[in-house]
Amino acid sequence: MTRQTPTLQYPIYTVSADGTTGVAPDFRRVQDVRLGYGYPGLADPYKGDLAPRDNGIFQVDLASKAVEDLKCGGSWPGLQARPATCDVPFEQLL
Repeated sequence: MTRQTPTLQYPIYTVSADGTTGVAPDFRRVQDVRLGYGYPGLADPYKGDLAPRDNGIFQVDLASKAVEDLKCGGSWPGLQARPATCDVPFEQLL
């Protein structure tokens, strides 16, 4: 055990059952699009744009720290999202 604490690029919302992958929304946006679930005081650089092309929900490999943009707005096969929003239940991602 190294007792070192790794630093990740994004805060993790939830971790997969096997502990290898995390899902990370942009918490700056959560306060604007899901009032009461985010962190007040963090400025949302995409305020007013419900589905910005270069921001969304991210999958983080917890070992390698590699980040994949999962693309918001219902681009996953079989996922039903509200049109033009990122209002996707996180449990559908794992």
